[in-house]
Amino acid sequence: MVRGKKGTKVFRASDVQRRYRAVLNGAKEDGLVQILDADGTVLAVELWKDAEFAGSLLEWARTAGQFREVFERHHEEPIADWAALTPFPWIDSLDSEEIEEFVDELARATLLAAGRDDLSEVVGLVRAFKSTADTYRAPDVLAAMLEEGEPEEVFAPSHYGYSESANAA
Repeated sequence: MVRGKKGTKVFRASDVQRRYRAVLNGAKEDGLVQILDADGTVLAVELWKDAEFAGSLLEWARTAGQFREVFERHHEEPIADWAALTPFPWIDSLDSEEIEEFVDELARATLLAAGRDDLSEVVGLVRAFKSTADTYRAPDVLAAMLEEGEPEEVFAPSHYGYSESANAA
């Protein structure tokens, strides 16, 4: 065993059979173990959660990149003409300022997700913009939301720990 980049443990292929447990323990402890095969190929053993996150992050980065590329190429054209070229065809009901905000926020959230090891902000952002687009597609819902009236106080359900007596104190 030798040390690779950033202190990563590197095993030769011949070590894998002989020191199988050390390879697995190295991956558990350090999150990544490299295996140098006889032909020079470098393989990796890593925790599944890390590999799964890396794959999901890469997919979101590709999606954000494709979206930005289509947006930059076509943003001066009518949205309906190019929305279907994006991974988010539902944007055709958003206005140009909302789409520009979505492009920027998606890139920002994806970069932050890499440092946080958490994609929830990316997923939440996409859901929020899709929900807005869906609302715009439902004229009756939109009209009800824009209707003037008296504001109503809404309380969180008690199963979230809210109680009116605690709030009054």
